[in-house]
Amino acid sequence: MIPRYQRALFYGLLASIVMMALFLFYERERVRKRWLATVDATPLVAPPHAHEISATLDLASDRDGTITAVQRQLALPDETSGGRRRFWGD
Repeated sequence: MIPRYQRALFYGLLASIVMMALFLFYERERVRKRWLATVDATPLVAPPHAHEISATLDLASDRDGTITAVQRQLALPDETSGGRRRFWGD
């Protein structure tokens, strides 16, 4: 027969594991909600007055292992000053 102190220790450890799992699930959901609330709301469409340039992009294909040069029109901001840039987390 299993001694009483080992049974108590087992049930205590089991309860600790269950409580930690519940805590981690709660914290994961809380962080996920906070992260979704801070998603960048930058518009995906360039403003109509943005200056467009033609750029060559080298696109890699994993399917056949090739690199293809593609011409794309990219909208750039008019300001070219070297002001302080904002990074995520600043």
